[in-house]
Amino acid sequence: MRREAAAAASVLLVLTGVVLACSSSSNNASSEAATPRADGGNCTSVCCDLPAPGTVCTAEAGTICAYATTCAEGLVILRSTKCSASFWEAIDDCPAAGGFDPRGCPSAQPVDGTPCTVDAQAGPVQCGYSKACSATSCDDAGKCVPIRASAQASCIQGVWQTTALGPC
Repeated sequence: MRREAAAAASVLLVLTGVVLACSSSSNNASSEAATPRADGGNCTSVCCDLPAPGTVCTAEAGTICAYATTCAEGLVILRSTKCSASFWEAIDDCPAAGGFDPRGCPSAQPVDGTPCTVDAQAGPVQCGYSKACSATSCDDAGKCVPIRASAQASCIQGVWQTTALGPC
């Protein structure tokens, strides 16, 4: 039951990121040459492209996009980028390898039962982790995407409580 709740929380985090990505920008111009999207083309804002820090920005200066992304070591975060001087600038981004995000989540999933630090006023820290599997899922049109495994880690009373990412 606990693992099912953790998996549901991870999915909710990713879905929240997709919704934010399609609603975060003030620029809703559509392009006839747009790439087909997983959302069936319903998202027409500049944020649908999930702009990575350092890439060219053609949006209005000050446009902010936020979306869920999986960092190199598996941590799932809500990345925010801002269009500034024709390039996307990171506001919130992945922590460095071996580092922590602002919530205190380690960049790689912690080992169950190891010590952690909790800000007593902020309450328990909950972190989501994800990895791509070698298996894929394909639709009727033959478009395939990797299957992802997800897990949670919570810092409760100074100890990490984690669910394993497990085999794909």
